[in-house]
Amino acid sequence: MSQQLSAGTAAALVPDTAHGPSARPASPGNRRFPAPTWTDTVAAEWLKLRAMRATRVIAWLGPILGVALCVLLAVAVGLESDTWSAQDRADFDPLLFSLISGLVSGVMIILLGVLAGAGEFRTGLIRVTLTVTPRRGRVLLAKVAVVAVVSWVGFTVVAVLATLAVQPVFHAYDLPGIAAAHLDAGEETRTLVTAIAVAPVLPLIGLSFAVLTRSTAGGVTSVLGLLFAPEIAGGLLPSWVADHILIYLPGAATDSVSRTGAEDAGHLSVAVAVLVVAAWLAFFLGAAHRTLQRRDA
Repeated sequence: MSQQLSAGTAAALVPDTAHGPSARPASPGNRRFPAPTWTDTVAAEWLKLRAMRATRVIAWLGPILGVALCVLLAVAVGLESDTWSAQDRADFDPLLFSLISGLVSGVMIILLGVLAGAGEFRTGLIRVTLTVTPRRGRVLLAKVAVVAVVSWVGFTVVAVLATLAVQPVFHAYDLPGIAAAHLDAGEETRTLVTAIAVAPVLPLIGLSFAVLTRSTAGGVTSVLGLLFAPEIAGGLLPSWVADHILIYLPGAATDSVSRTGAEDAGHLSVAVAVLVVAAWLAFFLGAAHRTLQRRDA
């Protein structure tokens, strides 16, 4: 009996070479899965960002606050419109007025950029991400793609909603409506297009700070400080500092890209501003990439 058991045990341990390796089904632990593609990585980053509760809050809060701000300012403009001259009414552009909503939507998409970078470090999900996709540069690039697209879409949607919401206010105060927008004028069209084009700049810088600090609070504080501190300090510093140094910071350079007057004092020309913005993005994203490559998850 013991000899039969030993023979059976030995037969179970010896692989069945008569029928080849394919005769024995692979166990789940030995099963090899294909490496994720670029599309898979981008889809994963989008799903992770969409699954956050804060993302859903921002998706609702951003449009509501942006539209509300535009409507309130439209009412204020309407109350003051009685004192306008004929030239003031002719210069008023109801379409570009809606870009005021960017004050709110811009901050909201900055928060989304920070969440895309820091959310995984807070929960520890970054370890799973880097295990599935060991190429850390691809992970960062996928985050950049998702944040850029979300920024473009979010900024545009809020601007369109704000434009539609203020039309009844303009009509009530006999102000020009959207039909009177100066889209045939090259400067107004360029301002509208470039405002949408540069929407991802600060969110991507926020993403970089989030990867560098591995903290949502640290990322938000860093990017908002970079954006607002020069505005606050500019009034306390000599004018030459604002005219020759502060204009090269990311916030001022981004504003200069969409300026209609290239020679305005305190602003860069459009060509120089584009180069400065590109250099800042390369610097911050490069620093984030280097940190992600060298630091343990």
